[in-house]
Amino acid sequence: MIELEVEFEGIDFAEVEKERLDRYLERASNEGFKYSQFLVAEDTGDLRRSGFPPRIIEETMVDGWEYGYAKKYAEYIEFGTDPFIPPIQPLIDWARRHGKDEGFAYAVRNKIMEEGISEQPYLRPSVDKVRKYIRTHSVEDAQ
Repeated sequence: MIELEVEFEGIDFAEVEKERLDRYLERASNEGFKYSQFLVAEDTGDLRRSGFPPRIIEETMVDGWEYGYAKKYAEYIEFGTDPFIPPIQPLIDWARRHGKDEGFAYAVRNKIMEEGISEQPYLRPSVDKVRKYIRTHSVEDAQ
């Protein structure tokens, strides 16, 4: 599982009513989550479907918000991996879904064993969407 927490800087939280601030932070976080859903790597759709939308992580004066993806391999897609020996059957299944033969799966396995898996960021870029929302929207506009 991989989660993202966004810190909100430059907002004077003391001067904003809690309900309005919660709506504002939720909307900002939703923008990030929607963008991550757009960017997330797609094969079977399992990773995208494992995404969980923004939720409150703790109730304090200012609620924290998080969103993320529940699949075990989510972090490997986001950050890539060092070389390792992957199991062959999932690669064979993947190759067949893409119209390739078993030999292609073994070639991919060899490449992963030599180079690892390249990163395919989808969460980290979503932070930019959250930041953009904060720069372009006012807390006072949250109805």
